[in-house]
Amino acid sequence: MKRTVFIYYLLLAFLIISCTPPDDLTINSIFITPDSNPTKISQVTDSPEPIFTLTPTSKASDTPPPTETLTAIPTPTRSPTPTSDLRVITESSEKFLIQAEDLPQAGEFFLPNADWINQHNNSDIISSWGPEEGSEYIEDTGRIDGWSVYYSRGMSDVKAPEEIFHNITRYQTNEGAQLTVTDYNYIARGKTEWEFIDEEVDIGDMSIAMRFNEIQQDGTNRVHIFIKTAYRNYVSNVAGSGSEDEVTLDYLISIARIALDKLEAGQLSEP
Repeated sequence: MKRTVFIYYLLLAFLIISCTPPDDLTINSIFITPDSNPTKISQVTDSPEPIFTLTPTSKASDTPPPTETLTAIPTPTRSPTPTSDLRVITESSEKFLIQAEDLPQAGEFFLPNADWINQHNNSDIISSWGPEEGSEYIEDTGRIDGWSVYYSRGMSDVKAPEEIFHNITRYQTNEGAQLTVTDYNYIARGKTEWEFIDEEVDIGDMSIAMRFNEIQQDGTNRVHIFIKTAYRNYVSNVAGSGSEDEVTLDYLISIARIALDKLEAGQLSEP
């Protein structure tokens, strides 16, 4: 009898052991998880074109040098320059966007992250400007598309803007590009904080320069200078932001000429 009971318990123990999953299967199951779609950390956010808003900083500045004379006039004094050459640039706007290596090396300008470069489709304009104003602008000018980028200065001990902005926009015709400069600049659109700089900027087919002085909480003055240039069927917007002694019209003109050089090398349509 005792032998029978012993055999019974021996068989029962064997059955229990044989039903237990092996250790490697148990361990592996802990680390096996369903596949998941990766989350895109850096999403490019489209912003209205052409908008130039940089984060104000509280930074003490040296004694500011003499500044450009400003005058508040309702529209640019220069009229669109008529030209018999109506050829247009056929290449896409992204090609003409200023790159970090195009900027003066002393500033060591760089693109902080992917969010600082954006494409602006016409749907983005309508969304940000509003259906009525956005649609009117697109119809009047024949806007096609555009790109914009912000670069941040890498060196703190150079006289250069803390940030540089470039926006490049393509239109169907040369006339549409020039109409954007005269009728759709900040001041023409009622942005009263901006003033025209009363100094001729002879770049491209026509250009205007505007300035906005922003007083910071610590009493220092943050300067924004914006140059708007039409060349053939393109408009190039160049801007800089920083303290009074860092942002000058001459510096921004030099950047605007870099942008113009890119456009002048663009492929043209047949006559």
